[in-house]
Amino acid sequence: MKEKRKILIGLGLLAVLTFAAYSFAVNGSYKTMDDDYSIVRNEMIRSINNLPQIFTTGFFGDQSYYRPLVAVSFMKEYFFFKLNPVPYYIDNILIHIFNAFLVFAITLALTSRRRIAMGTAFLFALHPIQWEAVANIPGRSILLCAFYGLASFYCFIISYGQTGKKKYLSYLSLLCFAFALLSKESAGVLPLVMFSYLYFMKRQEGKNIHKVIYTFFPYGLVIGLYMSVRLILGITKTYPWRSLNDTVLGFITFLQSVIIDWGLLLFPVDLYFDRSQPILTSYLSAGVVSTVIFFAVFVSLLWMKRKQINGLTAFCISWFFIELLPVSQLITTVGVQPGYISTAEHFLYIPSISFFLLGGIAFSHYKKVSIEQKKVSPLVFRIGVGGVFAFLILMTIQYNIIASSEIAMFEHTLQMNPTNNRIRTSLALSYAKLRRYDRAEEHFRKAVFNEPFNARARIGLAKALCDQGKFWEGLREYELVSDPGPGNLKKLLDENIKSTILFMISHYDRMLRTKPENPRAYHSLGVLYSKLGEPKKAVEFYEKALTYDPNLKESIFNLASTYEMLGDRDKAITYYERVLSLKSGPDELDRMSASHLGNMARGAPKP
Repeated sequence: MKEKRKILIGLGLLAVLTFAAYSFAVNGSYKTMDDDYSIVRNEMIRSINNLPQIFTTGFFGDQSYYRPLVAVSFMKEYFFFKLNPVPYYIDNILIHIFNAFLVFAITLALTSRRRIAMGTAFLFALHPIQWEAVANIPGRSILLCAFYGLASFYCFIISYGQTGKKKYLSYLSLLCFAFALLSKESAGVLPLVMFSYLYFMKRQEGKNIHKVIYTFFPYGLVIGLYMSVRLILGITKTYPWRSLNDTVLGFITFLQSVIIDWGLLLFPVDLYFDRSQPILTSYLSAGVVSTVIFFAVFVSLLWMKRKQINGLTAFCISWFFIELLPVSQLITTVGVQPGYISTAEHFLYIPSISFFLLGGIAFSHYKKVSIEQKKVSPLVFRIGVGGVFAFLILMTIQYNIIASSEIAMFEHTLQMNPTNNRIRTSLALSYAKLRRYDRAEEHFRKAVFNEPFNARARIGLAKALCDQGKFWEGLREYELVSDPGPGNLKKLLDENIKSTILFMISHYDRMLRTKPENPRAYHSLGVLYSKLGEPKKAVEFYEKALTYDPNLKESIFNLASTYEMLGDRDKAITYYERVLSLKSGPDELDRMSASHLGNMARGAPKP
């Protein structure tokens, strides 16, 4: 009873401290990235009648992600709270707390040592590396996947080899595994974790091939059914590397990020949202050479010490790397923008468990030896542990405060990684939502400068310019979008161009009501109707412009090119010659007119 009381008190304190540390993010708003699509503008979560559609479509409306249980959790919150973001954040924290309880249960089952299990759970719950997953609503997919995955693993550990009353836990493990898959694709590695547990923790049973097949056949069946459903629904899109060479360099880049991750887990400073890593491009680069040498030494040391490494340590090492397989760049590319792979801190949400468990075991051993040899007093250890957890809690609070403001969070990321165009574009959109269009323009321009073919950023820049009244400049930016791609972005571009042109037409119409003898206004209307695909209307306004200014060169040239497009060669030639007859010095319009006349004389199509 005394042991159970200590466990309950410990878990209660864990829940209180975790909620307190993450509560600073609760007042945050929705953010302009995944929040908009998955919640704010997601019509599917607004009615329970849409459940069949949720289970038959991709999570982001594409063919890459299938996470229906995440959408169902948002549907539940929308039913009770509509678009109030506070309950969404609170649910994230509560799921994280339950995950910490599962971490305690699993590590207790693995070690049978309450203090190590409790320490691992506290590290998991309060370490600031988890802030990205917990303090951002879209982290729900990671949290739910972890909840069901950890529950499945715990049931597997408790039920393995059991008959009778505990046998039902094996069925519960399968059900939770299925739910984990329906929350996030990365849950597919869980059977590998279970096999690693058998192989290293129960060596004889892990090497019994017949028993292994019998044990894992149901999990293989669940994966097969899951893949079949996705195949039937067409949600199968992946992003493979272009060549084996790119795959190898991508994997080495991932390994380089693992070294950084270990540093962040040991000393969690300089964390930031949407971490990324530039892809290594040469086998002779310092990054490739140093990373290969580091892991060659690491693997060599493990091999040389293999007889001294116990089963639990070996399992924890394998668990860490198995959980990172989905983002290792071997299965599919996990990128954020051209030339970069994603190394987001939320990737460490589950792998951190094994890291903290190993750390707890090592600390416990060091503490025991130090106290026995009277090198350090128990009081010093207690003060040291308290100081470490105080530091972790303060850091977690700091990052949750940052997460409570999307602008602060995005700006913090750009301070750490100025080349992250995805975040810069999101920051610009955040400023646009606040009607701070000058700041939005500034960040959109930087994004376009860094990535000229980024259609989303250029469309955003054009919209920000138009919102400031710089319509012609904005229209030029819209027209520079060479390939918006199919789907929503192309639709948005077409709608924005049309609405901008129509607004400008109404503006010039109002201008002409007060000043009807303005040739430039008529010329502008001609250009706008031409862009709108109404050449005859454009001709009407160009000719109207010339009635007030017969020598308006731009209108004369535009008339010529419009008549040429309409197939009226005689009028086209007349107006091109009229451009050349003007006494102003030769300019680009003169050169273009001469070129068109030459082509027409040879019967060639216009350039």
